[in-house]
Amino acid sequence: MAIRNTKQDAANTAVRALLTAKGETYLGEKYTKGSKMWADILDDFFYKCAYCEKELYEREEIEMEHLIMLNKEDVGLHHPGNTVPICKACNKRGRIKIYYTWQEHLAQRCSDSATRKQLEEKIKKQLAYYNYKELDEETKKEISLMSITKAEQHLKDIIKPTVETNHRVLWKEIKSSYNGKCAFCNGSGELYKVMIKECNQTEFGTRCYCNHVPACEKCKKREVKEVTTFYSWEKQLEYVCRSKGEEKNFERRRQIILDHVKKYGYQKILEESKEEIKNLAKDLYITVSKVVKDSIRKI
Repeated sequence: MAIRNTKQDAANTAVRALLTAKGETYLGEKYTKGSKMWADILDDFFYKCAYCEKELYEREEIEMEHLIMLNKEDVGLHHPGNTVPICKACNKRGRIKIYYTWQEHLAQRCSDSATRKQLEEKIKKQLAYYNYKELDEETKKEISLMSITKAEQHLKDIIKPTVETNHRVLWKEIKSSYNGKCAFCNGSGELYKVMIKECNQTEFGTRCYCNHVPACEKCKKREVKEVTTFYSWEKQLEYVCRSKGEEKNFERRRQIILDHVKKYGYQKILEESKEEIKNLAKDLYITVSKVVKDSIRKI
């Protein structure tokens, strides 16, 4: 993690988000560690690291490696043709301000020339099988020079918002799945959209419908009185059920919410992305604080 965060760090994060969106746009669908394509790639590599052939038994050991990296120098895309499974030990190929290519990194991680040649051919087949095509040089150059503002604009151009009428239909469907009642206390009345995973640096929830449930006026705010630390939606639900003397309903209501998350396909943010978001938040906080202080001095 960087000790000091700069505007350039924020721009790099925005560019990575842009390259992820571009890759998924070309692919025509979301591509995550939970997708079938990634599962197929793991099978193709026999659950072994693409660089050192270490057996990857545990899910926590498996890293998704971008062969052509998602940065302003290499300008790779987030695409199945550009990803292979590797172990945590092989998930570093940077040196001071310069990155090795995947071929150079493979040479460092695999000393046996015959094995290295076999692995290199396997990786090249991976690129070809999923029809991965690099961006043209002009586009690469444009992305390399992007500021955070330009990258954000390109993201807006790629990710088109859904039609508002569809939002209303979807929200009506979600409320109907809860029988028009609060997801926490099962009460009737006016219902509000509340997040299951909060949009903060503790839970990293995202603003999408699969992360919203209906809640009444009282339950829309998490108000567990006996704790001072942050609490989850499950703690909130447990508190509501207990305060109403309905402990027996806790598991049933909890399962309804979990089924909701599963049905609408909520995608969790990866741990490495969380660190990037935290860094970006710190950088923005420092920048905004400085602007405010400078403005106050001028008053």
